[in-house]
Amino acid sequence: MTYRTCLIVESDEPLIQSLVSTLAEEGIEALVAKGGREALDVFFSKTPSAVIIDVDSAGLDAGELIENLTTSSSDGMRSAAPLIIVLSEDKRGGKKLDDCTKGAVFSFIGKPVNVIKFKSVLRDAMNISLISKNGINKVPVFFLGDEHYDSSHILRDCSDLQMFFDTIPIGILYIGKDMTVLKVNGFIEKLTGKTKAELTAKRCYEVLGEKVDGQSKDKEPEVCSFCRKPHCLLTKSPSVVERLFGEKHLKVTIIPKLDADGEATHYLEVIEDITSLLETEQKIVLNSQMQSVVDLILQISLEPIALQEQLERILDFIFKIPKLALESKGCVFLADETSKKLRMKAQRGLSEPVLNLCNELPYNRCICGRVAQSREAIYAPDIDERHDITFESMQPHGHYCVPIISGQKLLGVLNLFIGHNHKRDTDEEEFLATVANTIANVIERKNAEEFLREQKEFLRSIVQSTQDAIITIDSNGVILFWNDGAEKTFGYKPGDVVGKTLDFVIPERFRHRHNDGIKRVITTGLSSVIGKTFELTAINIKGEEFPVELSLAMWKNYKETFFTGILRDISRRKSAQAELHKSVEKLRKVIGGIIQTIAMTVEVRDPYTAGHQRRVADLARAIATEMKLSEDTIDAIRMAGTIHDIGKIYVPAEILSRPGKLSDIEFDLIKMHPEVGFDILKTIEFPWPVARIVLEHHEKWDGSGYPLGIKGNEILLEARIICVADVIEAISFHRPYRPGLGIERAIAEIKKARGTLFDPDVVDAAVSLLTEGRFKFD
Repeated sequence: MTYRTCLIVESDEPLIQSLVSTLAEEGIEALVAKGGREALDVFFSKTPSAVIIDVDSAGLDAGELIENLTTSSSDGMRSAAPLIIVLSEDKRGGKKLDDCTKGAVFSFIGKPVNVIKFKSVLRDAMNISLISKNGINKVPVFFLGDEHYDSSHILRDCSDLQMFFDTIPIGILYIGKDMTVLKVNGFIEKLTGKTKAELTAKRCYEVLGEKVDGQSKDKEPEVCSFCRKPHCLLTKSPSVVERLFGEKHLKVTIIPKLDADGEATHYLEVIEDITSLLETEQKIVLNSQMQSVVDLILQISLEPIALQEQLERILDFIFKIPKLALESKGCVFLADETSKKLRMKAQRGLSEPVLNLCNELPYNRCICGRVAQSREAIYAPDIDERHDITFESMQPHGHYCVPIISGQKLLGVLNLFIGHNHKRDTDEEEFLATVANTIANVIERKNAEEFLREQKEFLRSIVQSTQDAIITIDSNGVILFWNDGAEKTFGYKPGDVVGKTLDFVIPERFRHRHNDGIKRVITTGLSSVIGKTFELTAINIKGEEFPVELSLAMWKNYKETFFTGILRDISRRKSAQAELHKSVEKLRKVIGGIIQTIAMTVEVRDPYTAGHQRRVADLARAIATEMKLSEDTIDAIRMAGTIHDIGKIYVPAEILSRPGKLSDIEFDLIKMHPEVGFDILKTIEFPWPVARIVLEHHEKWDGSGYPLGIKGNEILLEARIICVADVIEAISFHRPYRPGLGIERAIAEIKKARGTLFDPDVVDAAVSLLTEGRFKFD
């Protein structure tokens, strides 16, 4: 939550945004005014804790504005705030600066604003603001920009000196000419851990320093270890020194107080703890160095060099960072997740024993193996129990070991040597984690490049080893790629054809179709042949035309369209197909002859049904054609229909030709003919299920047929068709026991039994054929 406010009087929008952001980082709410009049309104209505003012933007005389902002109210209590004044560099010595200094001015910052200095002065301004709220009638204006704090202003303008002394966040020592401490503030007490009584009357070097080594105890030192300047307190002008005090870094401003003769009578030492400031600066420098290394690593990853060389150069860059207290020794392991081992890929500065003993490490062995197992970084300041690998001449040392991880995948381990009892540094660890992540990117990139190279080589070997022609052309039909298979297929070498159009392998009568097809695809993006395989005619180097099979693909880059075709010479296939077609036709004739012979065998024994099987076969084939069944199915129906009653050779001829009504036993004997036919035909390897069709041709749609009693789609479609054709033919033509009843009667009977005895679809097809006159029995 923000408890403090600060008014910004500025017209430069980018600077306003920068200041607002900086204030927010310090937990300070920003109020903005772009001119002097507006600033006064905001100031007296909001009572900010501090004011940042650019006198160029004020619109009032600088002295007048500051006078208004620092005037006490009518009740005697101050309503003003300390000011931070930002001046342009070229106006430091001008009238506006003189106007401003007439007020209570503490320090100033010039443009462009140094953010670190600005924050430091800002904190002091806010602390002084807190003092003012506790009853001090007048608090100095802050004028930011000087290289040091003008502490004489502080002493001059603070009416309650002791309160100011004890609360201001800087140290103050008031020192006599003899180096005796006359007065200290609360900051010095906290810094030294001693009270004012313990510090007063001591020499200044006894408070924050000590005598120089080698000086006599009876003689005052001319140089103290704090200031390290000859006769430092004899100076007649302000001076600044910096030094360490324990773990803190102090900045000391020494300001002499001169008498009328210009001689120093007292000194004021202003102590600033700039530890965090220096740490910030060091961190900025380190971050800059680290970012440079990361940038260099990324640059290396783009270079066409081996991974080992890339990793070795990365190690060199890491060792060159001054802030990192590393020995110039280290290595990068790559992880093999299959064998659970680390293998050293790159190293710098490692001794022969280390190279031999650590070249390959199982997970969980020694420090690097433990990092691979846990995937967590390890800091080891010395050789401890985690060092499983040691040897006689091993020197004391420590390690930073960091896992190299990409996503959930362990890629390796970065191992860097540090000196014995090296002090652990979180900045170092954070940087090395960043480096490890960057190395992960390098390894992944190199692995990807290697994978692509292998894939490219793999595809190249396939493309070049295939006997098929693989050709790529651009949108103008110009050949870009021509493999060895294309050379074998057409007779042209790649060097003779790349860069030329494809016309020379296309017969002249087809070239316009080829070129028009390319233009159509480029213009519309549509093609009926892309992604499909089709046959066409090509021409070889001898001028001979031959059939090829083409599979065509289209692909694009960011600016152009390409076509890649795989062409196969199918001359042999065509010849083989022609021979096969002849063989099939010959086989069909042989099978047809056998079928006809079998059919004639039945008809010889049953002269009354002579021609019955042929007529059933013709009608069944016509029904199948009407139902748009395949040619193969139609052939099966024709063949099975021709011999569907083959089983009747088992039935005595006198029963088949008897004109009267049959007995139950005789009818049962006739009903056996489908099974007999099946037994006769089942051993013959027809290309169709002829035996099963014969077995089922008396089955009915509702299951009332014989011999199996199956129903619906359990019955072969071919058998259902022959069943309907058999009934139509039987009703229409003469039988020994009755005369023929004609087609009309047959149609009426099958329509009547549609959906009960017969398949509805088959009935519909048969009725359509017969009623429309598209089929007639011979």
